[in-house]
Amino acid sequence: MDSRRPKLVINCGASPIRSPTKTPGPAKESPGRELQPIPKRPISVDSKSVFPTPNLDLNTETWTAVNTKAVITKRRWESQDEAAFVKAYLQNECTAWLQKYVGYSRSSLERKVPPEVSLFQKDSSSPVVCHATGFFPKAVMISWQKNGEDLHEDVELRETLPNQDGTFQKRSVLTVSPEELNKHDYTCIIQHSSLEEKMVLHVIHHRGERNKHYSIF
Repeated sequence: MDSRRPKLVINCGASPIRSPTKTPGPAKESPGRELQPIPKRPISVDSKSVFPTPNLDLNTETWTAVNTKAVITKRRWESQDEAAFVKAYLQNECTAWLQKYVGYSRSSLERKVPPEVSLFQKDSSSPVVCHATGFFPKAVMISWQKNGEDLHEDVELRETLPNQDGTFQKRSVLTVSPEELNKHDYTCIIQHSSLEEKMVLHVIHHRGERNKHYSIF
């Protein structure tokens, strides 16, 4: 058998499939979402082949040879009723596989992981750092309050950084004098979609402690 003979190859995802042996089950429609119809324009079944292959019109189930070299392949596929196979595969099994993997991606992207929150200060004259890590999705809000009032001065909000496990981390730095810390009630507020209630960390609870790392899980 000639190994260079043109073969019918259908790409659904990453793997070429000719005779599917396993399906993921019938395709399911998500609430409020409908399956998209097969495009009406002709498609090229194997556009990367070194051999010229015919195009398939899914509406009429007919092959069109793109040039004279593709005529032989066109006639062979017509005699083997390959058009019906391709159309059935694209409208059923291929759709089911695509929805299966879309579901995997959706469950991963929509997961929610709460942050681990830490409040620490190197020494009494150093800035106070409010650090949140291990959370997903990326959006998080870290803010400060002074005596119950929102505080925007003397605060530096750092950028959100990725962790190696796919979660994120973020910190906010409060820079005030030791006298201010002793005189007023400063709190760090963390809000995230994974939390039913916002997290509140009071600096006053750790006043006078040095080189400590306080965490709330």
